Amino acid sequence: MDHSGVVYDRTIDGRKFEFGAVGVQNGTLIMYDQQTKSWWSQLFGKAVDGPMKEKKLVKLPSTMTTWKKWKALHPDTTVYVKRGIPYDTFFTESQFAAQAKKGEGPIEGSDLVLGVEGHVSAKAYLIRYLAAKGRVRNDFLEGQPIVVFLSEDLATARIFDRSLDGWLWDKTLTFRGTEGD
Repeated sequence: MDHSGVVYDRTIDGRKFEFGAVGVQNGTLIMYDQQTKSWWSQLFGKAVDGPMKEKKLVKLPSTMTTWKKWKALHPDTTVYVKRGIPYDTFFTESQFAAQAKKGEGPIEGSDLVLGVEGHVSAKAYLIRYLAAKGRVRNDFLEGQPIVVFLSEDLATARIFDRSLDGWLWDKTLTFRGTEGD
C-alpha cells in the first residue's frame, strides 16, 4: 500500500459524492463513488474507469501527524477504524519516530515522504532526511517560497508558504531551527 495521506473535496460539479473502497491495484487504493460507480485512484484523485473517467478531485490541505497529536488539536474528531486492519498501528508516535530515525540510505517502500504539488511540478521531502539533516527546510516550488517543518518529536510534518503579501510590503520569511535544526 502506498500509505498516501491525500485529502480531497468530495464535491464534483456541485454534487457531493460518497466513496467506498474497491481494492488495491499496484499498491494504490482504488475507490468507487456510490453515485456513478466510477473507479478512482486514491493516490492521484482521478477517476480511472466509469462515467467520471478523467475527472479529478480537488486536493485539500492536510497534516502528516499521529492520531494522538491530531486528537489533541481536534478533540471533536471521530474516526472509524475496523479492528484487524494490517496497518492500524503504523502511525503511532513510536512508529513515526522510528521511521524518521532510520538515517541515510536508499529510499524504501515504507519510508514516510511529505509532498507538495504546484501547478506543473512537485517536490517530495523524505522525513528521515529532515530528521537527520535539519527539521526546518526553506525551499522554493515554482518560484514560490515554502518552508518544511518537522516537529521536535518527529511526529508532525507540514509545509507552509513563506511569503508575506501585503499592500505595504511583499516579503519572504526565512526560518531557522534551534540547536542545529
